[in-house]
Amino acid sequence: MFEPFPALKKKCTGDPQYQTVLEPIEDAEYHLDHARREVEMCQQPARESQVHLHEGEVVILYHHAAAIAQHGDTAVRAAISALEVGLQVTNVALGLGLARKKVDHLEVRKKLSIGSPILAELGAIFESIGYELFVNYRHWITHRGAPRVISGWRGAPVEVPIERPRPDSPRFEADLEHAQVQAINDFLRTNSEVICRPFVPPVHRLVDDRRGPEGREFLGADKAPGIVVQNCTVSIGHLKEPASAYRARNQVDLGAPDATIAGEAMHRYPARDYMHAVDEAVMFVAGCLSGEWDRLLAAALGPTTST
Repeated sequence: MFEPFPALKKKCTGDPQYQTVLEPIEDAEYHLDHARREVEMCQQPARESQVHLHEGEVVILYHHAAAIAQHGDTAVRAAISALEVGLQVTNVALGLGLARKKVDHLEVRKKLSIGSPILAELGAIFESIGYELFVNYRHWITHRGAPRVISGWRGAPVEVPIERPRPDSPRFEADLEHAQVQAINDFLRTNSEVICRPFVPPVHRLVDDRRGPEGREFLGADKAPGIVVQNCTVSIGHLKEPASAYRARNQVDLGAPDATIAGEAMHRYPARDYMHAVDEAVMFVAGCLSGEWDRLLAAALGPTTST
């Protein structure tokens, strides 16, 4: 959906002097495409289930519960890889001369001129609350633990009502299969939970502070009389917010951890919220790789032989 470094890739394609820039761009494309595919798998738990249709209901005989977090975890880690491979793109495109094994955001930023727009953009990305949570999550899952999934399927057959299509429908069989899949997905998304380290900011106090004064207090009394809020997912702030500013603004954690694994505080996500968080993490990376970072690198590359 989002192509990493589209402007830079367009500028380099067909120009022999910039072919080496295309190689790390292809690496970023691989990781980002992998992440997007894993998001789709995470959001379709019915694919990991064995079912039986019985008199207007679909019976879940088995569900591989861990798959929700396995696909979600893979998506997040692939997204982190795509983001960090972007530093390889920067190193080659700007001719910084760093050995590939030495490339990280600190070493790349040391090579850039103070006050340069690219330095500012990399600082905004790699000092953000999003990247800080990514690094902490990756370190935890690589070295110290793994998510836990509590499935809506408890080890015995579960009957889930479905909305059967009309018997005279010309697509009856296909519509019936779709209804089964939809019912299973809805049931498992609603009745399952994932416990893990957070990789996106937990809910705190504003619905969306990017809208400035229009952002309204969600918790407390600051709601219009008669308004009932239900069945919603609240996303607070944005992943690119500076980590230091985020912590200063959110000193009271209203989304406090309510679970532990091996003595470490974790967050308990309803499955729907976990899937949303995975998608949000991947979209954050996709936006970073196709936005200002890309535009600045393309502008810094200079003229091409095809222009």
